Amino acid sequence: MVRSMLDSFDHLNLWSADLHEMLLIGSQHPIEVNERRIDKWLTHTPLKRALSEVGIENTAGLLATYMMGTEQLQAFAKDALPVTDNFPRLEYDPWVSKKIILKILPELIAEQQIFSGLSPGLESKYLLKREKLRAFYYAGLASYSGGKDVWRETLQRLYRADKTNAYYQWFRN
Repeated sequence: MVRSMLDSFDHLNLWSADLHEMLLIGSQHPIEVNERRIDKWLTHTPLKRALSEVGIENTAGLLATYMMGTEQLQAFAKDALPVTDNFPRLEYDPWVSKKIILKILPELIAEQQIFSGLSPGLESKYLLKREKLRAFYYAGLASYSGGKDVWRETLQRLYRADKTNAYYQWFRN
């Protein structure tokens, strides 16, 4: 799918939507991620409410879900074949496969880009949110690999550290 998007758009961004899903945004024009613009978007009540339901309560939380841009996605996709109408490679694939998650998610986490040039107050909040989200993903990978204790202990730490995060709370119940 990444190869198909790269073949169709000049610029891509990959964002983590949750443990099992990613969001690819494609454009023919450069995609500028601007903290002031995000701050403004988050004043829109319906958007703020929707993002809050998935644990994104502020600009730092949104930026923490950013994985990588076009260059890194080119390297990630390497020589993968695109998904097309004639070759619908994902059409009959299991939607969430433990084997695929255990292979791909660590690769994406290892290559996750760090935003630079953020305001000092935002940068520290962003880095903290990013590390919490990465801990959550590693806990999920541990769970898929049979490490239920790592999953439970990591989630307990995340609950204590981020009691208002609706996303982490969803896994608690």
